[in-house]
Amino acid sequence: MDNIKQKKKGTPVGYDYQLGMHLVLCQGPVDAVLALRWQDRLAWEGVVESGRVRIDQPFLFGEHEGGVNGRIDVLSGASSQGPNGYLAKRLGTVPAFRGVLSLVFRKFLWGRNPYIKPVAAKVSNVRKHFDDWMPTRAAIRLRWAVQGNSIYIAMDGSGSMAGAPWDNQKSAVATFIRGLKGAMNDVKVVVWSDVVHGTKSYTDMSDADYEALASWVESRSLPGGGTNYDIGVSEADTWFANTAPPTEEWDKGDPALDTGSESDVGATDGEREKRRILIFTTDGEPQPLSTADDAATTLASIEDAEVYCFNINLTDTTYTELLDNTASDGVPVISGDDADAMRDVFASAFKSWQDMNPAHIMRAVLIAPVSDGSGDTSEIGDTFAAAAETLFAEQFGISLLWKNPQSRAEFKELIERHIDGYAYIDRITGKWELKLIRDDYVEADLELFDPTNVVAWTNINRPMQSELPNQITLIYRKRLDGSDASVTVTNVAAVQEVGRVIPKKVTFEGIYDGELAAQVAMRELRSHSLPLLSGGLKLTALPATLNLGDAIKIKNADLGIPETVVRITEISDSDGRDNAVTVQFVEDRFAFDYDYAVASVADADRPDESTAVAPTDLFLEEMPYYEMVLRASQEEADAQLVKNADTGFWHAAAGKPADEHTGLLLAYRDDGETLWARGPSIPLAPVATLQESISAAADDTTVRVSYSTDLGDVRVGRLASINNEIVRVDAMAMDGADVLLTIGRGCLDTVPEAHALGSSIVFWDGATGSNSVLYVATESPEVRFLTKTPTDTLSLTLAPSSEVIFGSRAIRPYPPGNLKSAGSYWPAPAADPWVDPVGVTWAHRDRTAQTSASVTDFADGNIGPESGVSYHLSVYAVPGRADFFAIGPDFFGVVPDLFTGDPVLVLPEQAVGQARGAGFDFLATGVSADFFDLGPDFFALGDVFGFDGLPQFFGFVEMFDALNYPDFFATVIGRAVMAEFRVRAERDGYESWQTPATQVKVARAPDLEGETL
Repeated sequence: MDNIKQKKKGTPVGYDYQLGMHLVLCQGPVDAVLALRWQDRLAWEGVVESGRVRIDQPFLFGEHEGGVNGRIDVLSGASSQGPNGYLAKRLGTVPAFRGVLSLVFRKFLWGRNPYIKPVAAKVSNVRKHFDDWMPTRAAIRLRWAVQGNSIYIAMDGSGSMAGAPWDNQKSAVATFIRGLKGAMNDVKVVVWSDVVHGTKSYTDMSDADYEALASWVESRSLPGGGTNYDIGVSEADTWFANTAPPTEEWDKGDPALDTGSESDVGATDGEREKRRILIFTTDGEPQPLSTADDAATTLASIEDAEVYCFNINLTDTTYTELLDNTASDGVPVISGDDADAMRDVFASAFKSWQDMNPAHIMRAVLIAPVSDGSGDTSEIGDTFAAAAETLFAEQFGISLLWKNPQSRAEFKELIERHIDGYAYIDRITGKWELKLIRDDYVEADLELFDPTNVVAWTNINRPMQSELPNQITLIYRKRLDGSDASVTVTNVAAVQEVGRVIPKKVTFEGIYDGELAAQVAMRELRSHSLPLLSGGLKLTALPATLNLGDAIKIKNADLGIPETVVRITEISDSDGRDNAVTVQFVEDRFAFDYDYAVASVADADRPDESTAVAPTDLFLEEMPYYEMVLRASQEEADAQLVKNADTGFWHAAAGKPADEHTGLLLAYRDDGETLWARGPSIPLAPVATLQESISAAADDTTVRVSYSTDLGDVRVGRLASINNEIVRVDAMAMDGADVLLTIGRGCLDTVPEAHALGSSIVFWDGATGSNSVLYVATESPEVRFLTKTPTDTLSLTLAPSSEVIFGSRAIRPYPPGNLKSAGSYWPAPAADPWVDPVGVTWAHRDRTAQTSASVTDFADGNIGPESGVSYHLSVYAVPGRADFFAIGPDFFGVVPDLFTGDPVLVLPEQAVGQARGAGFDFLATGVSADFFDLGPDFFALGDVFGFDGLPQFFGFVEMFDALNYPDFFATVIGRAVMAEFRVRAERDGYESWQTPATQVKVARAPDLEGETL
C-alpha cells in the first residue's frame, strides 16, 4: 500500500436489471398506498394517495441478488387525473387511467435476478367507504409508521378553545407524542392564536425527549386571542428546511450499486426520505379571513410538505381545506370532548396499517352502488350506529379483500361470521339492521315460548361431549406478508371428560391481529366445545319485535327442557299453505352454566414489528494496534506503519434496538464527499447498561449490569468498551434480574476511567466491521449504521452516523500500567510527605509484545518496556473536596488560573479541570526504577511554578486573593488537599493514546499548622 488511504474497489457480482412497468392494482380511488413489498421484503412504508415514491433499497435481497431502487408514480385514479408523463414519453398517447389505482415504475432497478420478484402493495380504503359514514369510528387498531419524520404540530390556543377542547387537545397531542417513543423523529409544537405563544422542539428524539415534549404540552395554559391561520404555520418553512434535508445518496460509482440515470418527463429531483408532516388544528374561522390564503401560500412554498388539518367542533371546513393537501383524509371534524378521537386522527397521518370497522364494511356491502346497492342511506336502521360503537370499543377491526366473483351474500355471511352477528331486514321497519351476539340482555325481560304458544318442537338435540371439538386452532393472517398465522386454545375440562383431544380448525381471513385472534378463538371454543341445545319451534305467530340473533326463553317439561335462554338463528315465515312460522334456535352460550377451564397451547403470532429502526449505542473508533494485528498479521501491520506511521483503520459496531433486528450494514464517506459507499454487513453487538457507577480504580472490577438474552453470546476473554475504556470480560453471573460482570480494566492502549450509572458497555469484540481503507492522521471519515430485519433495512437517510478523527493511534506506545500513588489506585488514602515520601509507581507496557490472544489489563505487572519509550510524570494540585467548585459561577465569578494567572470563568462542570492547572512535568528517562518518591523538599518548594512568594506547592492564596474571602477557603479546603499524578509514555515523538492518573490526599506542612489561608 501507498502511504495514503486507498479504497478497495469491489469486483462486479452480477448485472442490474432495469425495467419500466405499469401495474394496475384495484378499483380506485382509495385512501392511500401504505407499503410496497417485493416477495417477503418490505421496501417502502409511508402514506401516499397520489404522487411520487422514492425507493432506495439496493441490498434488499442480499449481496448477490441486489435490491430495488428508483421512483414510482402512484396514480390514484381520480377523476381529474391526467396522462402520466413517463408512460407518455415511452408510449406516446396514453389514457389517464382514471378509476383505478395503479403504479408506474420509472426505469426501475429490479435487482440482479432476471426473474422479477412478486410485488405487493398494502392499500387502505377506510375513509373512502360509501358516504364517509361515522368517520371517527371507521378505523380500528391503527398502527403507525413513525420512523424518520419531521413533524410540525400547530395547536390552536385561541380563546374559543377554552375548557374541554383545550384540555382534550393537550391530552391528545401529548398522548400522540408519547406514542412515537422508540423511533427517531424531529418534532416541533407551536401554540398559536393571533401570535405564537410558545414553541418546543427536539431533533433525533430519544424516549426522554418525547416525554419532555409531551410534559411541556400538558403544562401549557390556554393563551387566548384570535385565530390567525398564517401565524400558526409561520415557523414551518424554517423548521422543515433545517430538519428534512435531501435524501442521502449511495455512491453509484460502485458497480454493485449503479442504477443509471434518466431525465423523465414530469420527474422531480431531490425527493426527501424524511417525511415533512404538518398537523394543524383549529376550532374557528380565520381572523381575518385573508390569513387562510396567506397560510396556504406559506405552505405551498414548502416543498413536499404533507398538511393535515383537523377541525375541532367546527363543521365548516371551507378555510382549512385551503391549507390541507392530503386528500386521503379530507378535513376531519372532531368533537372537542373526545381526546381519543383527536389522537387517532392525528395518528392517521402516520398509519402503516389500520383495520376497518365491520359495521362500516357491512353497510357499504348492503347499499353502496359499487356493490350493486341502491345508494339509499334511508335503508339502514339505527342499530348499525350502535353496532359500530360496540365494535370500535372492542377494537374489533378486520381487513378483507373483496375479490370477484364472490357474491354479495357470501361476503355478508363472511362479515357476520367474523363479528358473531346478523344483518337482517327488520320485520317492522323494513330497514337493514345489525345485531351483535353479546351478553347484553336481561333474562327476566325475555319472551317465553312453551307448550302454550308452540305448535311443534322439531329436531331437539343436545350433543354428547364426545361429539364436540375441545381444541380450536384459529387461522388468521400476518400483517407482515398476509401469510397464515394461528392460535390454539383448549377446553381442558372437556379434554379430561372425554379423555382425548378433539381438534378443529377455523379460518378468519379478515383478522390480522394476534390479540384479536386469541379473543375470537376463545369465543369459538366456547361455541363449539359446549353441548348447546338446538332445534326448531313451529309457532302460530312470532312477535314482530323479534328478529335474527334475538334472545328468547324456551321451556318444555315433557322434553326435559328447563327454562333456557336461546338465540334465534333462522326465521321461516308461512308459505301460503302453512300459516305457521318456523324458528330455528341454539342455546345462548352466555347463559350456559358449565364449569370449564381454558388454557392456551400456542401463542398468537406477534404483530408486524419488522420495520428496521435506528440502532442504539454506536461504537466507532480508530482501530488499536492490537486489532490491526488480529485482522492481518503483526508483520503486515508493522510494515504498513514503517511506510507511514500515521496511517490506520476504523472499526465500528452498534447495539440491537429491538429483538427482530438481525444485523447491521455499515456505510461510509470520506472528508468532503457527499455520496455514501457500502461497507461490510456485520452482526449487532450485545449491549448492557451499568446499574451502578464504577470508579477509576483498576481494582474496581465487578459491576452490576442489565440482563438481556444477547449476553448469552458474550464469551469470557472477549473485549468490550465502556465509553473510552476497553475492558476484558472475566466472568458473568446472574444476580436477581441483573448480571454481575467481572472485568479487567484499562486494556490495550486505554486506562481505567470512572463511569456513571446508566453508561453502556458495548461487547464489540467479534462484532465490528471496517471498510479496509487506510486513513492518515487528521482525516475524519463518517460512518452510518443501517440496521436490518429479515424483511427490511433502515434507509440511508434515517440511519444515525458517527465520525472518527484519526490520530496515529496504532503507532503510539501503550500507556504505563498499574499506576499507583502511596501504594493504592485512585483515590489513594491520605499521605504525609513530611513523614514518609509519597511513592508513585507504575508498570512497563510493550505494544509490540502484547499481541497474544490473552489480553492483559491495567493491573498486570511489567511487560517490556517497548524499545525507546520514556516516561513523563506530571503533578497537579487539586482541591481536597469533589464539590469544591459546586458553589457556582455567581459566587466565584472570574478568577485567575492557578498556574498561568489568566482570568478564567469557573463553572461547576469545569471545576476539576480548572483546579488542576498546568501542572509540573518530570522526565523519567534514566531512572533505574519505575517510581518516584516525592517528599517534603518537593512539596515545600515555593517557586517551582514560577510564582514568587508561594509558601508551598498547594498554595491557593494567590489564586483567590481577588475574592477576599479567606475564611471560606480555610473551611472548604480543610487540612488536606489532593495531588494528582499522571504518567505518559513517549517514543519517537508520539505520546500514548491515553494517560493514566492517580490521586492522593496530602497533609499540609507542619510549619503551617494553625495558619488560615
